[in-house]
Amino acid sequence: MAKSHQSKTLAGGAHVTEGYYDNGRPETIDMLVERPARVLDIGCGRGGVTRELQRRHPGLVSVGMDAFCDSSHNYRTTFDEFHHVDIEAAELPVDLATFDLVLLLDVLEHLRDPHSFFERMTAQLNYGCYILVSLPNFHYYPNLLRIIWSGRFQYQSEGIMDRTHLRFFGYKDARDMLAKDVSIIRYIAHNPMESRKSRIIGRIFGDQYRAYQNLFLCRKGELPSSGAPSGATAVGSRGVVGPAGMPQSSARNRLTGLTALPPR
Repeated sequence: MAKSHQSKTLAGGAHVTEGYYDNGRPETIDMLVERPARVLDIGCGRGGVTRELQRRHPGLVSVGMDAFCDSSHNYRTTFDEFHHVDIEAAELPVDLATFDLVLLLDVLEHLRDPHSFFERMTAQLNYGCYILVSLPNFHYYPNLLRIIWSGRFQYQSEGIMDRTHLRFFGYKDARDMLAKDVSIIRYIAHNPMESRKSRIIGRIFGDQYRAYQNLFLCRKGELPSSGAPSGATAVGSRGVVGPAGMPQSSARNRLTGLTALPPR
């Protein structure tokens, strides 16, 4: 998120922005369509998202996992279990089949091979498990304009071009990677810095250029047509469909706060 915070260095030398690991991300939790019982928060930071989930759904079991560990923070105040692990270097130290929700919020762009990790992870999940994914949108129009105007591909201290990002995704890149292994049932083109200009860009060029982040609610296995949430968008063999298999209009989805999946 493009916010101004003080910085600090975590164990292992990782340089991060103060506040980054505590963000509750309510816009992602709002996408959920069922109450979770057992949650795996991969890339959990200090547990801001899990704390927001616990506030809304008391009694859920939470397991956190991150490659970095803040030695000054007591993770047991938030998580029932916390694992300090590099998720690409080792097998995940949990039974993935026991979770009904997995959080991957701004994680995949930090991995060397996010496609392989996501494929391996989802293969171990039970059918019906939800996966909530957030990815920075490389095609966000100020980001593209900055590259065009400068003629340079320059990393920054935070944001879409964060120097710790190893992979970059536009909407279609993210959708195609996820849809190989799961059903995408909800999508939001999220822009926390929404403005009149960004809304105009969205109307003219599409929300794939308006979004600062692409948010996906995924589910392992097909979603029954009768079980689709009201106002949700889904990707199936027939393309973008709504709760009863009816096409979703972009105008209707803007009114509900959801965005129809852009065409292939």
